[in-house]
Amino acid sequence: MADVPGRAQPPAMFGNLTFALAMVGGSARARVDEVLSEYGIGIRGLGVLAHIAAEPDLSYSALARRSNVTVQTMTASIKTLQNGGFIAPRDPTRAGRAARLLLTPHGARTLAAVDEAVAGMSDTWLSLEAEERGTLAALLGKILRATVERAS
Repeated sequence: MADVPGRAQPPAMFGNLTFALAMVGGSARARVDEVLSEYGIGIRGLGVLAHIAAEPDLSYSALARRSNVTVQTMTASIKTLQNGGFIAPRDPTRAGRAARLLLTPHGARTLAAVDEAVAGMSDTWLSLEAEERGTLAALLGKILRATVERAS
């Protein structure tokens, strides 16, 4: 960006990829939180639903690692999701064993509806062309998969 007299230049950190991801992530989270509030679920709950949909036999510890929270926090999140009718235990669990949680029909419908509601958001708030959004989505997906793999 060229220097324009009387116009403040963005801080150098705006060019730092990690900082930019954090700032954009915060903005995206606020927008997603607005949508999720309509479905009675938070972003952590959405993540848990997505993980359970993909791998229903994850332990509470694995779910916690993937969400970057403690097992105690994950246990509370799971209880909230169970009370909301989003998930249910497949069978009783014991300490140290897999959670064996399943999405309920309500949880599956909610996950699908939220996915659809959030999918089109980037079209309206990102100032990117369709091809650029596709490239960014692919790159961020790669980072997200690597993050989940490291936490597993």
